[in-house]
Amino acid sequence: MILWIYRTIYSCVRRCFPRSPIISEVCESDIPWVWVGNIHEDTVTSVTGVVNNVLKHGDTMTISWLQEVTGIKTGVWKYLEKETFEEKDFPPTGITIDAGYQSIFSPQQL
Repeated sequence: MILWIYRTIYSCVRRCFPRSPIISEVCESDIPWVWVGNIHEDTVTSVTGVVNNVLKHGDTMTISWLQEVTGIKTGVWKYLEKETFEEKDFPPTGITIDAGYQSIFSPQQL
C-alpha cells in the first residue's frame, strides 16, 4: 500500500512539474573552451556545465564573474582552449563571448 501511494504521488508530481532541459543561449561552437575549472591545492573542480548554462552573447567572463556564479573564491581559474586543447590560466581581463556566425540576411531584409 505504501509503495502504491509513493508511485502515485511520484507520477502526479512528474506530470504536474515536468523537468525541462536546460538550454543554453550560447551555441557550443561559440564557446572558446572545452573545460573551465578551478584548481585549489590538489583539488580540481570542474564548473564547465554551470558556466556554459548561464552564458549569453556579449557577456565578459572575468574571474570575479566566475567566483560569483560558482561560489568558489579561492584557487586558480583555468580553461582548456578549444582549438589547441592547451590548458591556460583564465585571463584577468576576462573572455568575451561573441556570436561566431553572421546573419545571411541584410538589415534591410529583416
